[in-house]
Amino acid sequence: MKKVMYLKAEAILEDEKECVKLRFQNYKIENGELKPDNTSDIIIYRREDNGCDFNCDGLEYYDGLTPCADDVIFNGILVPQNTISEFIDKDVELHKTYVYWVGKGEIGKCISGPVVAKIRDTKIWWHYDTVVEQLEMLQKPGYSEVITIGHTVQNIPIKALLIGSRENMVACVGAVHAGESGPEILVSAARYIIENHSDLTKKVGLAIVPTVNIDNREKLVKGHPTYLRVNVNGVDLNRNFDAFWEETSEMYGLSTEEPMCATYKGPFAESESETKALVNFIKSTKPKCVFSYHWMCSVSSDCLLGARPSKGDDEFIKKLEKISKIYSDAYRTAINFKKKESNYFSSGVAINSFINWLYLNGIPAFDLEMEGDLSEAFFKNNQFDKTTQEMLDISTRGHTQGIIKIMEYLDEVGL
Repeated sequence: MKKVMYLKAEAILEDEKECVKLRFQNYKIENGELKPDNTSDIIIYRREDNGCDFNCDGLEYYDGLTPCADDVIFNGILVPQNTISEFIDKDVELHKTYVYWVGKGEIGKCISGPVVAKIRDTKIWWHYDTVVEQLEMLQKPGYSEVITIGHTVQNIPIKALLIGSRENMVACVGAVHAGESGPEILVSAARYIIENHSDLTKKVGLAIVPTVNIDNREKLVKGHPTYLRVNVNGVDLNRNFDAFWEETSEMYGLSTEEPMCATYKGPFAESESETKALVNFIKSTKPKCVFSYHWMCSVSSDCLLGARPSKGDDEFIKKLEKISKIYSDAYRTAINFKKKESNYFSSGVAINSFINWLYLNGIPAFDLEMEGDLSEAFFKNNQFDKTTQEMLDISTRGHTQGIIKIMEYLDEVGL
Protein backbone atom coordinates (compact mmCIF):
# COMPACT_ATOMS: atom_id res chain seq x y z
CA MET A 1 0.00 0.00 0.00
CA LYS A 2 1.33 3.46 -0.92
CA LYS A 3 0.64 6.68 0.96
CA VAL A 4 0.94 10.45 0.50
CA MET A 5 0.84 12.38 3.77
CA TYR A 6 0.83 15.88 5.32
CA LEU A 7 -0.53 17.77 2.33
CA LYS A 8 -0.33 21.58 2.49
CA ALA A 9 -1.23 24.30 -0.04
CA GLU A 10 -0.16 27.97 0.04
CA ALA A 11 -0.63 30.84 -2.38
CA ILE A 12 2.74 32.41 -3.18
CA LEU A 13 4.38 34.86 -5.55
CA GLU A 14 7.01 33.56 -7.94
CA ASP A 15 8.58 35.99 -10.42
CA GLU A 16 5.83 38.49 -9.51
CA LYS A 17 3.09 36.04 -10.53
CA GLU A 18 0.59 34.33 -8.26
CA CYS A 19 1.14 30.60 -7.84
CA VAL A 20 0.11 27.81 -5.49
CA LYS A 21 2.74 25.69 -3.78
CA LEU A 22 1.79 22.16 -2.74
CA ARG A 23 4.05 20.47 -0.18
CA PHE A 24 3.74 16.89 1.02
CA GLN A 25 5.60 13.85 2.26
CA ASN A 26 5.57 10.85 -0.05
CA TYR A 27 5.62 7.53 1.81
CA LYS A 28 5.24 3.86 1.17
CA ILE A 29 4.67 0.99 3.59
CA GLU A 30 7.45 -1.58 3.45
CA ASN A 31 7.65 -4.50 5.84
CA GLY A 32 5.08 -2.84 8.05
CA GLU A 33 7.04 0.44 8.29
CA LEU A 34 6.59 3.87 6.71
CA LYS A 35 9.49 4.75 4.39
CA PRO A 36 10.06 7.57 1.89
CA ASP A 37 9.01 6.69 -1.66
CA ASN A 38 11.11 8.54 -4.21
CA THR A 39 10.25 6.56 -7.32
CA SER A 40 6.48 6.39 -7.77
CA ASP A 41 4.55 8.73 -10.05
CA ILE A 42 2.68 11.49 -8.26
CA ILE A 43 -0.75 12.56 -9.48
CA ILE A 44 -1.88 16.12 -8.75
CA TYR A 45 -5.59 16.89 -9.00
CA ARG A 46 -7.06 20.39 -9.08
CA ARG A 47 -10.56 21.81 -9.30
CA GLU A 48 -11.68 25.42 -9.31
CA ASP A 49 -14.46 26.02 -6.76
CA ASN A 50 -15.59 29.59 -6.04
CA GLY A 51 -18.84 28.72 -4.27
CA CYS A 52 -17.57 29.08 -0.69
CA ASP A 53 -19.02 32.05 1.23
CA PHE A 54 -16.07 33.77 2.97
CA ASN A 55 -18.27 35.32 5.63
CA CYS A 56 -20.44 32.32 6.50
CA ASP A 57 -18.78 29.05 5.48
CA GLY A 58 -15.88 27.22 7.09
CA LEU A 59 -13.49 24.61 5.77
CA GLU A 60 -16.24 22.03 6.23
CA TYR A 61 -17.59 23.41 2.93
CA TYR A 62 -14.93 21.24 1.24
CA ASP A 63 -15.54 18.10 3.29
CA GLY A 64 -16.30 15.08 1.15
CA LEU A 65 -15.09 16.56 -2.13
CA THR A 66 -13.25 13.96 -4.20
CA PRO A 67 -11.38 14.35 -7.49
CA CYS A 68 -11.99 12.67 -10.83
CA ALA A 69 -9.81 11.91 -13.85
CA ASP A 70 -10.72 15.25 -15.45
CA ASP A 71 -9.09 17.08 -12.50
CA VAL A 72 -5.57 15.71 -13.14
CA ILE A 73 -3.00 18.46 -13.84
CA PHE A 74 0.21 16.49 -13.25
CA ASN A 75 1.24 12.84 -13.45
CA GLY A 76 4.94 12.09 -13.02
CA ILE A 77 7.97 11.95 -10.73
CA LEU A 78 8.60 14.66 -8.13
CA VAL A 79 12.01 14.33 -6.49
CA PRO A 80 11.78 15.30 -2.79
CA GLN A 81 14.12 17.62 -0.93
CA ASN A 82 14.68 16.71 2.73
CA THR A 83 11.80 14.21 2.48
CA ILE A 84 9.36 16.93 1.26
CA SER A 85 8.00 16.98 -2.29
CA GLU A 86 6.80 20.22 -3.89
CA PHE A 87 4.64 21.09 -6.84
CA ILE A 88 4.18 24.68 -8.07
CA ASP A 89 0.92 25.38 -9.89
CA LYS A 90 1.46 28.49 -12.03
CA ASP A 91 -1.77 28.24 -13.98
CA VAL A 92 -3.93 30.13 -11.47
CA GLU A 93 -5.86 33.40 -11.53
CA LEU A 94 -6.34 36.19 -9.03
CA HIS A 95 -9.46 36.00 -6.82
CA LYS A 96 -10.15 32.35 -7.67
CA THR A 97 -10.19 29.38 -5.28
CA TYR A 98 -8.56 26.06 -6.10
CA VAL A 99 -9.03 22.68 -4.44
CA TYR A 100 -6.16 20.17 -4.64
CA TRP A 101 -5.59 16.50 -3.99
CA VAL A 102 -2.42 14.42 -4.31
CA GLY A 103 -2.37 10.73 -5.14
CA LYS A 104 -0.09 8.02 -6.50
CA GLY A 105 -0.43 4.80 -8.41
CA GLU A 106 -3.64 4.59 -10.42
CA ILE A 107 -5.83 7.63 -10.91
CA GLY A 108 -8.38 7.71 -8.13
CA LYS A 109 -6.26 5.69 -5.69
CA CYS A 110 -4.28 6.59 -2.51
CA ILE A 111 -5.50 10.18 -2.46
CA SER A 112 -4.67 12.83 0.18
CA GLY A 113 -6.74 15.99 0.42
CA PRO A 114 -8.51 18.15 -0.23
CA VAL A 115 -6.49 21.27 0.53
CA VAL A 116 -7.58 24.71 -0.65
CA ALA A 117 -5.92 27.97 -1.72
CA LYS A 118 -7.67 31.28 -2.45
CA ILE A 119 -5.58 33.55 -4.69
CA ARG A 120 -5.78 36.94 -2.98
CA ASP A 121 -4.46 40.29 -4.18
CA THR A 122 -1.43 41.07 -1.99
CA LYS A 123 -1.99 44.78 -2.60
CA ILE A 124 -5.26 44.41 -0.67
CA TRP A 125 -4.07 41.69 1.75
CA TRP A 126 -0.50 42.64 2.71
CA HIS A 127 2.03 40.02 3.72
CA TYR A 128 3.61 40.52 7.15
CA ASP A 129 6.98 41.15 5.46
CA THR A 130 5.37 43.93 3.43
CA VAL A 131 3.97 45.53 6.58
CA VAL A 132 7.37 45.49 8.30
CA GLU A 133 9.15 46.76 5.20
CA GLN A 134 6.70 49.65 4.83
CA LEU A 135 6.97 50.53 8.53
CA GLU A 136 10.75 50.58 8.41
CA MET A 137 10.66 52.98 5.46
CA LEU A 138 8.82 55.46 7.70
CA GLN A 139 11.50 55.57 10.39
CA LYS A 140 13.25 58.89 10.89
CA PRO A 141 15.81 59.29 13.70
CA GLY A 142 14.49 61.45 16.51
CA TYR A 143 11.01 61.54 15.00
CA SER A 144 9.56 58.11 14.21
CA GLU A 145 10.61 54.61 15.16
CA VAL A 146 9.50 51.01 14.79
CA ILE A 147 9.39 49.03 18.01
CA THR A 148 8.46 45.47 18.98
CA ILE A 149 5.67 45.41 21.57
CA GLY A 150 5.48 41.63 21.98
CA HIS A 151 5.19 38.41 20.02
CA THR A 152 2.41 36.25 18.64
CA VAL A 153 1.74 32.68 19.70
CA GLN A 154 4.00 31.59 16.84
CA ASN A 155 6.69 34.02 18.04
CA ILE A 156 6.33 36.58 15.25
CA PRO A 157 7.27 40.10 16.48
CA ILE A 158 4.29 42.46 16.81
CA LYS A 159 5.50 45.79 15.45
CA ALA A 160 4.35 49.30 16.29
CA LEU A 161 5.23 52.66 14.74
CA LEU A 162 5.62 55.68 17.01
CA ILE A 163 5.48 59.08 15.29
CA GLY A 164 6.18 62.52 16.72
CA SER A 165 5.27 63.46 20.30
CA ARG A 166 5.49 60.68 22.87
CA GLU A 167 3.69 62.75 25.51
CA ASN A 168 0.38 63.33 23.72
CA MET A 169 -0.63 60.47 21.43
CA VAL A 170 -3.49 58.93 19.46
CA ALA A 171 -3.27 55.14 19.10
CA CYS A 172 -4.59 53.04 16.20
CA VAL A 173 -4.73 49.24 16.30
CA GLY A 174 -5.43 46.92 13.36
CA ALA A 175 -6.43 43.31 12.69
CA VAL A 176 -7.22 42.10 16.19
CA HIS A 177 -9.41 39.75 14.17
CA ALA A 178 -7.34 38.22 11.38
CA GLY A 179 -9.87 38.61 8.57
CA GLU A 180 -10.62 42.27 9.23
CA SER A 181 -9.03 45.67 8.58
CA GLY A 182 -5.73 47.12 9.73
CA PRO A 183 -2.30 47.26 8.13
CA GLU A 184 -3.26 48.31 4.62
CA ILE A 185 -5.17 51.33 5.99
CA LEU A 186 -2.97 52.29 8.93
CA VAL A 187 0.48 52.15 7.33
CA SER A 188 -0.78 54.18 4.37
CA ALA A 189 -2.40 56.71 6.74
CA ALA A 190 0.84 57.00 8.71
CA ARG A 191 2.82 57.68 5.54
CA TYR A 192 0.39 60.43 4.48
CA ILE A 193 0.45 62.07 7.91
CA ILE A 194 4.25 62.02 8.08
CA GLU A 195 4.54 63.55 4.61
CA ASN A 196 1.83 66.19 5.03
CA HIS A 197 1.34 66.89 8.76
CA SER A 198 4.74 66.51 10.40
CA ASP A 199 4.27 69.75 12.37
CA LEU A 200 1.03 68.42 13.85
CA THR A 201 2.66 65.14 14.89
CA LYS A 202 5.26 67.05 16.91
CA LYS A 203 2.38 68.26 19.10
CA VAL A 204 0.12 65.20 18.93
CA GLY A 205 1.91 61.95 18.20
CA LEU A 206 0.60 58.81 16.55
CA ALA A 207 1.12 55.24 17.81
CA ILE A 208 0.13 52.53 15.32
CA VAL A 209 -0.03 48.74 15.66
CA PRO A 210 -0.95 47.69 12.10
CA THR A 211 -1.54 43.97 12.78
CA VAL A 212 -2.13 42.17 16.07
CA ASN A 213 -3.38 38.74 14.93
CA ILE A 214 -0.41 38.22 12.60
CA ASP A 215 -0.32 34.41 12.60
CA ASN A 216 -3.79 33.93 11.19
CA ARG A 217 -3.63 37.08 9.06
CA GLU A 218 -0.70 35.47 7.25
CA LYS A 219 -2.71 32.29 6.87
CA LEU A 220 -5.40 34.26 5.05
CA VAL A 221 -2.88 36.10 2.87
CA LYS A 222 -1.43 32.73 1.89
CA GLY A 223 -4.73 31.33 0.75
CA HIS A 224 -6.94 30.13 3.63
CA PRO A 225 -10.32 30.46 1.88
CA THR A 226 -12.67 31.39 4.73
CA TYR A 227 -12.88 34.07 7.42
CA LEU A 228 -10.57 33.69 10.42
CA ARG A 229 -11.37 35.54 13.63
CA VAL A 230 -9.44 33.85 16.44
CA ASN A 231 -5.69 33.51 16.99
CA VAL A 232 -3.92 30.18 16.45
CA ASN A 233 -4.88 29.08 19.98
CA GLY A 234 -8.54 29.43 19.04
CA VAL A 235 -9.03 32.52 21.25
CA ASP A 236 -10.93 35.62 20.15
CA LEU A 237 -8.41 38.29 21.15
CA ASN A 238 -11.18 40.87 21.38
CA ARG A 239 -12.76 38.83 24.19
CA ASN A 240 -9.52 38.12 26.07
CA PHE A 241 -9.15 41.39 28.02
CA ASP A 242 -9.66 41.83 31.75
CA ALA A 243 -12.95 43.71 31.40
CA PHE A 244 -16.14 42.37 33.00
CA TRP A 245 -14.36 39.00 32.81
CA GLU A 246 -16.89 37.01 34.83
CA GLU A 247 -19.70 37.83 32.42
CA THR A 248 -20.61 35.59 29.49
CA SER A 249 -21.74 36.86 26.11
CA GLU A 250 -23.67 35.04 23.41
CA MET A 251 -23.25 37.73 20.76
CA TYR A 252 -23.70 36.32 17.21
CA GLY A 253 -25.23 33.23 18.85
CA LEU A 254 -21.76 32.14 20.04
CA SER A 255 -20.74 31.67 23.67
CA THR A 256 -17.57 33.28 24.96
CA GLU A 257 -17.24 30.33 27.36
CA GLU A 258 -17.14 27.65 24.65
CA PRO A 259 -13.71 26.80 23.13
CA MET A 260 -15.44 25.56 19.96
CA CYS A 261 -16.89 29.03 19.30
CA ALA A 262 -15.20 31.77 17.31
CA THR A 263 -15.83 34.18 20.19
CA TYR A 264 -14.13 32.04 22.86
CA LYS A 265 -12.59 34.39 25.42
CA GLY A 266 -9.82 32.04 26.50
CA PRO A 267 -9.00 30.21 29.73
CA PHE A 268 -8.28 33.41 31.67
CA ALA A 269 -7.95 37.15 31.08
CA GLU A 270 -4.87 38.11 29.05
CA SER A 271 -4.01 34.47 28.45
CA GLU A 272 -2.78 35.27 24.94
CA SER A 273 0.58 36.81 24.08
CA GLU A 274 -1.06 39.19 21.59
CA THR A 275 -3.40 40.51 24.29
CA LYS A 276 -0.48 41.07 26.67
CA ALA A 277 1.36 42.94 23.93
CA LEU A 278 -1.56 45.35 23.45
CA VAL A 279 -1.92 45.90 27.20
CA ASN A 280 1.79 46.72 27.49
CA PHE A 281 1.58 48.96 24.43
CA ILE A 282 -1.22 51.04 25.94
CA LYS A 283 0.50 51.27 29.31
CA SER A 284 3.73 52.46 27.70
CA THR A 285 2.27 54.98 25.22
CA LYS A 286 -0.58 56.28 27.42
CA PRO A 287 -2.71 57.46 24.46
CA LYS A 288 -5.42 60.05 24.86
CA CYS A 289 -7.79 58.00 22.68
CA VAL A 290 -7.68 54.72 20.73
CA PHE A 291 -9.20 53.46 17.50
CA SER A 292 -9.36 49.71 16.76
CA TYR A 293 -10.10 48.72 13.16
CA HIS A 294 -12.50 45.87 12.37
CA TRP A 295 -15.11 44.91 9.77
CA MET A 296 -14.01 42.64 6.92
CA CYS A 297 -11.38 42.03 4.26
CA SER A 298 -9.09 45.04 4.85
CA VAL A 299 -11.67 47.87 4.90
CA SER A 300 -13.96 49.54 7.44
CA SER A 301 -15.90 52.80 7.71
CA ASP A 302 -17.13 55.28 10.32
CA CYS A 303 -19.35 52.92 12.30
CA LEU A 304 -17.88 53.76 15.71
CA LEU A 305 -18.66 51.44 18.61
CA GLY A 306 -17.79 52.75 22.04
CA ALA A 307 -17.47 51.17 25.46
CA ARG A 308 -20.39 49.94 27.50
CA PRO A 309 -20.18 52.86 29.93
CA SER A 310 -20.93 52.68 33.61
CA LYS A 311 -24.33 53.94 34.62
CA GLY A 312 -24.31 57.69 34.96
CA ASP A 313 -20.87 58.23 33.40
CA ASP A 314 -22.09 61.32 31.54
CA GLU A 315 -18.70 62.99 31.14
CA PHE A 316 -17.21 59.95 29.46
CA ILE A 317 -20.19 59.67 27.12
CA LYS A 318 -19.75 63.34 26.14
CA LYS A 319 -16.15 62.60 25.15
CA LEU A 320 -17.26 59.66 23.02
CA GLU A 321 -19.91 61.77 21.33
CA LYS A 322 -17.47 64.57 20.50
CA ILE A 323 -14.70 62.31 19.22
CA SER A 324 -17.04 60.15 17.13
CA LYS A 325 -18.67 63.17 15.46
CA ILE A 326 -15.30 64.67 14.54
CA TYR A 327 -14.06 61.36 13.14
CA SER A 328 -17.25 60.57 11.22
CA ASP A 329 -17.57 64.04 9.71
CA ALA A 330 -13.95 63.95 8.56
CA TYR A 331 -14.31 60.45 7.11
CA ARG A 332 -17.38 61.36 5.10
CA THR A 333 -16.05 64.71 3.94
CA ALA A 334 -12.90 62.98 2.66
CA ILE A 335 -14.90 60.53 0.52
CA ASN A 336 -17.47 63.14 -0.54
CA PHE A 337 -20.45 61.49 1.13
CA LYS A 338 -23.31 62.94 3.16
CA LYS A 339 -22.61 63.37 6.88
CA LYS A 340 -24.56 61.66 9.61
CA GLU A 341 -27.23 63.75 11.30
CA SER A 342 -27.11 61.86 14.62
CA ASN A 343 -26.06 58.59 16.28
CA TYR A 344 -22.35 59.06 15.72
CA PHE A 345 -21.51 56.11 17.95
CA SER A 346 -23.19 53.28 19.79
CA SER A 347 -22.16 51.26 22.83
CA GLY A 348 -22.03 47.98 20.99
CA VAL A 349 -18.71 46.36 21.85
CA ALA A 350 -18.44 42.96 23.50
CA ILE A 351 -18.04 42.74 27.25
CA ASN A 352 -14.50 41.34 27.48
CA SER A 353 -13.18 43.51 24.65
CA PHE A 354 -10.21 45.80 24.16
CA ILE A 355 -12.50 48.84 24.08
CA ASN A 356 -14.15 48.04 27.41
CA TRP A 357 -10.72 47.40 28.97
CA LEU A 358 -9.65 50.84 27.73
CA TYR A 359 -12.79 52.33 29.26
CA LEU A 360 -11.94 50.78 32.63
CA ASN A 361 -8.56 52.47 32.30
CA GLY A 362 -10.18 55.84 31.54
CA ILE A 363 -9.32 56.01 27.83
CA PRO A 364 -11.96 56.91 25.20
CA ALA A 365 -11.85 54.30 22.44
CA PHE A 366 -13.80 52.87 19.53
CA ASP A 367 -14.07 49.84 17.30
CA LEU A 368 -14.44 50.85 13.65
CA GLU A 369 -16.93 48.71 11.75
CA MET A 370 -19.12 49.37 8.65
CA GLU A 371 -22.12 51.68 8.28
CA GLY A 372 -24.98 50.39 6.13
CA ASP A 373 -25.27 53.45 3.89
CA LEU A 374 -21.55 53.38 3.09
CA SER A 375 -21.67 49.63 2.53
CA GLU A 376 -24.29 50.14 -0.15
CA ALA A 377 -22.56 53.17 -1.67
CA PHE A 378 -18.91 52.06 -1.78
CA PHE A 379 -18.24 48.71 -0.14
CA LYS A 380 -20.95 46.38 -1.42
CA ASN A 381 -20.00 42.71 -1.07
CA ASN A 382 -16.59 43.47 0.44
CA GLN A 383 -17.45 41.20 3.39
CA PHE A 384 -17.55 38.31 0.92
CA ASP A 385 -13.86 38.76 0.12
CA LYS A 386 -14.55 41.01 -2.85
CA THR A 387 -12.63 44.07 -1.69
CA THR A 388 -11.23 46.07 -4.60
CA GLN A 389 -8.36 48.52 -4.72
CA GLU A 390 -10.91 51.33 -5.08
CA MET A 391 -12.67 50.22 -1.87
CA LEU A 392 -9.37 50.13 -0.01
CA ASP A 393 -8.40 53.58 -1.31
CA ILE A 394 -11.74 55.08 -0.23
CA SER A 395 -11.54 53.53 3.22
CA THR A 396 -7.93 54.64 3.67
CA ARG A 397 -8.71 58.19 2.59
CA GLY A 398 -11.60 58.44 5.03
CA HIS A 399 -9.74 57.00 8.00
CA THR A 400 -6.65 59.11 7.32
CA GLN A 401 -8.68 62.31 7.56
CA GLY A 402 -10.53 61.01 10.61
CA ILE A 403 -7.24 60.43 12.43
CA ILE A 404 -5.89 63.84 11.39
CA LYS A 405 -8.97 65.69 12.64
CA ILE A 406 -8.80 63.92 16.00
CA MET A 407 -5.12 64.88 16.28
CA GLU A 408 -6.01 68.51 15.49
CA TYR A 409 -8.78 68.44 18.10
CA LEU A 410 -6.39 67.13 20.75
CA ASP A 411 -3.95 69.87 19.85
CA GLU A 412 -6.63 72.54 20.18
CA VAL A 413 -8.61 71.50 23.25
CA GLY A 414 -7.25 68.19 24.56
CA LEU A 415 -9.39 65.62 26.35
